[in-house]
Amino acid sequence: MREIKFRGIPIYGKEFVYGYYNVYRGDGKIIHEIITNENGITRYEVDPKTVGQYTGLKDKNGVEIYEGDICKRNTGYIFEVKLIDWVSGDRTIKTYDIIEGEDEIIGNKFDNPELLNNL
Repeated sequence: MREIKFRGIPIYGKEFVYGYYNVYRGDGKIIHEIITNENGITRYEVDPKTVGQYTGLKDKNGVEIYEGDICKRNTGYIFEVKLIDWVSGDRTIKTYDIIEGEDEIIGNKFDNPELLNNL
């Protein structure tokens, strides 16, 4: 069973935080937060556009792959990690187009948007 965790960039920060994702209504607005277990429980309000789920897979360097990462295959193929629908007969399966241990993270769409030009 894969570990369920998320990452997101805090609204007052520039670096990803990793942990559990929570959404609630507070102060008349919807709050998106990542809750970490670093030094006790810490809550970070994050920009919902930057939230990505851990795929449960690691790249060829052992780095965890998240939605929104940009990977490069050893064939030179560059792609953004997204949840996709894989149709098999009369069933649709949600999956990622990742080859664990072969693909390599070269950035992400938030810190390296210029890489999206290569897709």
